[in-house]
Amino acid sequence: MTRVLVLDFDGTMTDAEREGEPFIRGYLDDLATLTGAREQAPRARLDAIAAMIDAAMLAAPAEHGYPWNGRLVAPASVDPYLRMVPVANAILDEFKAFEHAVDRARLHQILFRYNYDKTRAHPCFKSGARELLASLAGTETFVVTNSDTEAVRGKIETLDDGTGALAWLFDRVHGYAQKFEVDDTWADGPAELRIPELQRAVPAASLSRSHPGPARRRRRVVEGPHRRRRHLRARPVDAAGEGCAGRVGRERADAVVRAEVRRVVASPGQTHRRSTRDSRVRVRALTRRGAPATLRA
Repeated sequence: MTRVLVLDFDGTMTDAEREGEPFIRGYLDDLATLTGAREQAPRARLDAIAAMIDAAMLAAPAEHGYPWNGRLVAPASVDPYLRMVPVANAILDEFKAFEHAVDRARLHQILFRYNYDKTRAHPCFKSGARELLASLAGTETFVVTNSDTEAVRGKIETLDDGTGALAWLFDRVHGYAQKFEVDDTWADGPAELRIPELQRAVPAASLSRSHPGPARRRRRVVEGPHRRRRHLRARPVDAAGEGCAGRVGRERADAVVRAEVRRVVASPGQTHRRSTRDSRVRVRALTRRGAPATLRA
């Protein structure tokens, strides 16, 4: 029987907290521009909202799930990349910007890809990462990530540092995995699972569309600590490991978001004062709000 090892990358081979610092700074800077909050007073409010939401998620990780298409599909506090979505949603809500759900998701998609690329300049690998991956040469090992394929491949090349020990892995990186997608067509089990130590329900089915191999359909197994084991039928994937429909969708999304950016910058939203108590009450709702299915994390 052939054994296949599928690895994640961010947070598995890297120190996501340290590496994500330029991602967070860039994302907040972009949000300040889009909401008209570049001046000192509104920028201070934007940073205060970000700090409040981030602290709430870190203080009670079991209470705050990562929102996706109306469901909580992962812990929101896992890494800065996941935490940035509810943080950004809170900021956009407060400044009345990108209120249309689909346009907001498209905005997240663009900001994520643009700012994630900033982490490539100073990757923070965990000790022993190169040695571990080098030891897996000759095995059926793949990297499947929600992040950009080329960005993660570039990090592995940096980790290799010209030794050639990891060259075998370069073509086995498959991004845009969308591991958080829930398959509503799967009706062979309960829609949600209850874990005694977790205060929220966990979706029982998850659909990922990236997989190793050329553009053809094949069945694969997805399993993990928060997923039921099941067989899935993959969507068509091109040679780069990216869904063809997803690529076209992103091209359309870029055009829509560019138009929305021009509109928001031309007439930035107004800030609204809220009491400290109201802000605290809003934290849980903001971190549990569902995000449309066009966002890639």
